[in-house]
Amino acid sequence: MKKLVLTTLFALASVAAKADTFVVDLVHSQSNPAKWTAKFGNSFAIADREPFFEDYYTFAPALGGQLRVNGGLLNIFSDNAENITFKEVTLNGYKFDLSKGTTFNLATLPTTVLTGPLKLHVFGKYGEASSYSGTINITTAVPEPETYAMLLGGLALVGAVVRRRKAAKPSA
Repeated sequence: MKKLVLTTLFALASVAAKADTFVVDLVHSQSNPAKWTAKFGNSFAIADREPFFEDYYTFAPALGGQLRVNGGLLNIFSDNAENITFKEVTLNGYKFDLSKGTTFNLATLPTTVLTGPLKLHVFGKYGEASSYSGTINITTAVPEPETYAMLLGGLALVGAVVRRRKAAKPSA
């Protein structure tokens, strides 16, 4: 019964939540073409509504395929007015680890492989004047050494076939 009541309250809170949608620009590494990063965040002040929020982030350019991703969100506070309690943070449905300290709230995503494009959802409760910031780091698919070995092996095989054909041709 207690679980049902909590679930109902959670559902009602999410219905009344302040919702924002953002498109975040990814920054491409100049030294490593497979690396991307982005920073994002939001700030809140007391509003007429319930102090719950839902933020939705998409990233541009929309990277596809298999992506190795990690990141985190941070709220630092000295009193409840600055406090943000992360209720749930997901990236493409993968849940972040949530932790709370005496002066901070943290949501972290250990390195994991996800399929792009990426969509981040942040749900929580904010204080009278509070904010959070976050970063995400992305590595696009990088061929494994075995892939390069197969490529070189295939090129060597093609070279051997061409060489045999040249040797088999009678000279005129």
